[in-house]
Amino acid sequence: MSPEASAEPASRPRSARRSFNLGWLVALLLGLGCLFVAYAAVKGGSKADVSLTLPHGPTLTIKPVSETVVAQADAQALDPRTYYVDSSLGFAYRKPSGAAWVSSKASSLAEELRIKGVRNLPQINPTTPLDRMLAAASWVRMSTGPTLRVGFTARSTAQVLGQTVPLADGSPGGGLTLDFVDAVEVTVFDKTLLGAAPVSFPTFFSAVTSIYPPLDKLVADTDKGMILGSTSLHTSGALVNGRTGDLAVDRAFLFADSAHRFYVVEAAYSPQTDESLEVWNAIVQALNSFRVIATAS
Repeated sequence: MSPEASAEPASRPRSARRSFNLGWLVALLLGLGCLFVAYAAVKGGSKADVSLTLPHGPTLTIKPVSETVVAQADAQALDPRTYYVDSSLGFAYRKPSGAAWVSSKASSLAEELRIKGVRNLPQINPTTPLDRMLAAASWVRMSTGPTLRVGFTARSTAQVLGQTVPLADGSPGGGLTLDFVDAVEVTVFDKTLLGAAPVSFPTFFSAVTSIYPPLDKLVADTDKGMILGSTSLHTSGALVNGRTGDLAVDRAFLFADSAHRFYVVEAAYSPQTDESLEVWNAIVQALNSFRVIATAS
């Protein structure tokens, strides 16, 4: 789909709405995307980088994914002290600088949610090839700083598009608990799990984001296989490490397409971790350096 053709998201697959609804609150706190608020389309055929200014000042600048694929030999030659390289999942990026970083991995969505300490979510029952690809996603995280144990009650609310939204009464907020940590995360979706099902990059983006609340900003060039976005979530009345208070989470996203995989790369930061903005800047720079590794023939 050329971004010149339409500034509207693709129609949402019914399966994404029906059997894969994990709840928008979890999405914003733990990742995996959002919907459109401001959509800027980049002309197909342009060689310019795609840029987006993020909360607290840093700029997310991504070169066209299709023009920056790293050869297997070049990826293997990267210094592991400086770069995170996963040839099996087909990506590499420069490790965040400073601080002490901890690596975590999962081979399914359910395992990822367990690592993130999520409790009281409904059972995931994927029923279509697209659902199964989403549920079987591999996940890699590099995190730093303290872990925030977050819970929500009937009095917890969030600010969404200038409106106060309750986080209970039918939403996942009632009784939901999870762990938050400053991190850069990569979620990898294997296209071979789709079989013969035709799923384009815009369709994937619509499916993976169709259940989530809005992005503050979004810029896309689907011809070059990339969509950038950012969002901020502010909640009141949340339980943070057992104390009632406010919680703010800032996130940046790269949605990327390659020959064999879809990727969602995320940067997440909360001032409540008491980490400096240097951590946020380091996470964003790691996202900026993301590269797809060519798959061996």
